[in-house]
This record gives sequence, structure tokens and C-alpha cells, in this order.
Amino acid sequence: MIQRVQTLWMVATAGLVAGAALIGGGWSGEGLGESFWLLLISGLAALVPLVVVFLFRNRSRQVSMLIAEFALLVGCAGFMVYGAWVARTAWVYSPVLVFLALGTNWLALRGVLRDEMLVRGADRIR
Repeated sequence: MIQRVQTLWMVATAGLVAGAALIGGGWSGEGLGESFWLLLISGLAALVPLVVVFLFRNRSRQVSMLIAEFALLVGCAGFMVYGAWVARTAWVYSPVLVFLALGTNWLALRGVLRDEMLVRGADRIR
């Protein structure tokens, strides 16, 4: 489980999203409803890669959950950018961390697909 490179990429994705949530999304603090949804989406986006790490026996489910993670990360980044725009604040760094998390999520997905091709090739040899 930990020997695979995509595990490290998934943990990095979770850490980047958690860091972005801790920094804040640029909300002015006036609307609790908006910050609740941002917290919910970023919490799910930080939790999904950690769950995917333990699904190492089911690579097809890993692929589908990592693709769903892309949607969560785009939604999280959208909320953060929109929140900074509504609050009319200066540039905040949390969307940058989420965009970096998109890259690490892509690298994890690439590693899982590479493992799947390796297993299929080994099955073909037998």
C-alpha cells in the first residue's frame, strides 16, 4: 500500500486541500452559509484521497473515486475564487493549493492506471 507512488500523491492531495481549507477561501466571514458549503466540499475533497488509499485491491473503484475527486477539487477551487471575488480581497493562496492538488490527483490517477495496465499484462502472460 505505502510502497506505491500514487499513495504518496494521494496523501499529498489530501494535505494540500486540508492546507487550503485551513488558510481559508477568501470569505469575509459575513455569510456563514457560503463558508459552510466551502468547508463541506473541502472536507470531502481532503477525505476522499485518504479513503482511496485503502481501496488498493479494487483499482477500478480507485479510478472512479479519483475522477470524482477532480470534480470536488474544481468545485472547491471555484468556491474559493468566487469567495475572494465577492469579498473583494486581495489574491489569496488557498486556490493555488487546490490547483496544485489537482496536479497531484492527476499524478495519482496516472499511477493507478499504470498499475492496472501492469496487472493486465501479467495476467496475459499467465
